[in-house]
Amino acid sequence: MDEATGEENVVHENNRSDRAQASAAENIHSEDEESDSFEKTDAFSERYETEKDQTMNYVAIDLGTAIKSLQTLLEKMILPKDLELMAGRISQQLNDDADEQVFLQSLEKTVMIVATVLVRIKKEKKEIEDFLKQLTGRLHELDHDIRETARIRELTHRFGVDMAGDMQSEMKTMEQGLKDINNIDELKSSLQSRVIMLRNHVDKFLLEEGDKDKQANAIIQQLRKKVKLMEEETEELRKQLEQEREQTLRDALTSIPNRLAYQERLDVELANFRRRKTPFVLVVWDIDFFKKVNDEYGHAAGDQVLKLVAKILDDNLREVDFIARFGGEEFVSLLPDTDLKGAEQLTNKLREIIAASNFHFREKKVSVTLSAGYAQINFDEEGPALFIRADKALYKAKKSGRNNCQAAVP
Repeated sequence: MDEATGEENVVHENNRSDRAQASAAENIHSEDEESDSFEKTDAFSERYETEKDQTMNYVAIDLGTAIKSLQTLLEKMILPKDLELMAGRISQQLNDDADEQVFLQSLEKTVMIVATVLVRIKKEKKEIEDFLKQLTGRLHELDHDIRETARIRELTHRFGVDMAGDMQSEMKTMEQGLKDINNIDELKSSLQSRVIMLRNHVDKFLLEEGDKDKQANAIIQQLRKKVKLMEEETEELRKQLEQEREQTLRDALTSIPNRLAYQERLDVELANFRRRKTPFVLVVWDIDFFKKVNDEYGHAAGDQVLKLVAKILDDNLREVDFIARFGGEEFVSLLPDTDLKGAEQLTNKLREIIAASNFHFREKKVSVTLSAGYAQINFDEEGPALFIRADKALYKAKKSGRNNCQAAVP
């Protein structure tokens, strides 16, 4: 009994030891799995944060690109005065608060501007179409009146020919009758009857001619009134179109020519250069630290600075020179019959005038300076290439401390 009991105790001890070892092994395995799980969770979190940062950076970069593209679109659009001012305010707001909400609002406003332009173009197109239809109708009326006048003249000619034939016939009859008449009484009677017939022919002709003259004069008076009315309407349309064209070539804020006007003038200068071989210079101006002016004094101050700079440049250039607002705080000048030396003197003179000007906004002094890059046209060079060289020179002027003018590399 004692031996059996001892063996059972040994077996129980062994089983308990095996269970303990198994339990320990399970705990170790469980701890390993938990450790692996924590490691996987940490790795996922780290990867998630990395991808999140990359995504946010991508979104930021994409939003910045979109804002820049929208600003470029706003600057390049040629708009009426009221819409141009609205586009300028949108562009300034994008400069100040470049977040997603502001961008979406600005994009919506830009779409509204484009839609308004399309509606106005459609309206103007309809007005011109209506005028042309009205003009076509008037021309048809004129054509009818002219044809009627020609018909009356043809009838007058025909009646004249008929009367001449009748007169000749009566004269021949009279001549023949005179030969056959033997006494004076018969002669008198024959002559009297023939004279009465001739008078009747003449009276009839004159009466019909009088009616035709009245008709012709009435038609001529109608023609004169219609022609005068057409001239007045055409002149009114010409003035309206000229006024609208003038508006499309003027900057709404500064009242100087705009980018479209600059492009037209550049084409003229390029044509003159190719024909006469006389040089001209393109100058690209930029107001230094303009964003700082907007930030410190507000957009109203920025608008005032743009107006004053435009006026000073316009007032101090030569009569043959050209100045335009290119967009934002950039201006462009075209200097005919000028080389780099002459451009250097003129640009620095204007730069010094701007720097010495006493700008104030609401009794606060506003420091304003200009930088410029200028380039002389090269043989066989096109407008875009000339502008790029001048713009690079402007960049050089900015890098050189601003408030200076730099010439482009030939």
